Amino acid sequence: MRLAVLSDIHGNLAALKAVLEDLEPACPEDYILAGDYTGCPQAEETIQLLRGLKGWMIQGNGEASLWCLDRGEAPPEWKTLCQFGLLRWDYDRLTIEMREFLFGLPEQQIVQIDHTATVRVVHGSPRSP
Repeated sequence: MRLAVLSDIHGNLAALKAVLEDLEPACPEDYILAGDYTGCPQAEETIQLLRGLKGWMIQGNGEASLWCLDRGEAPPEWKTLCQFGLLRWDYDRLTIEMREFLFGLPEQQIVQIDHTATVRVVHGSPRSP
């Protein structure tokens, strides 16, 4: 089985399409998608493309941050400081359905494929698992 692992796509649809095109000769059967799908102007379209791939998806710290913002658990500075502007912009642009999809993703995933070692997929950052 051929497996592709992608992470930190950050809504960059053009780059994602280029990577998927580069992967075509390898013919991956499944994908491990390890979080951080938002963060550029085409987050929604990027996530839609990723949802069409066969495999496993988990949350990254970007999705966890969106969840905190949604639940009113974000620190006050997230609502005002410039460095959190893209987070607020993504949150406002994502549909409710897309946000709920992202919030429903697990923080980690155990991937078991026949005749291989078990893999635990996580997306770590200094602020979260």
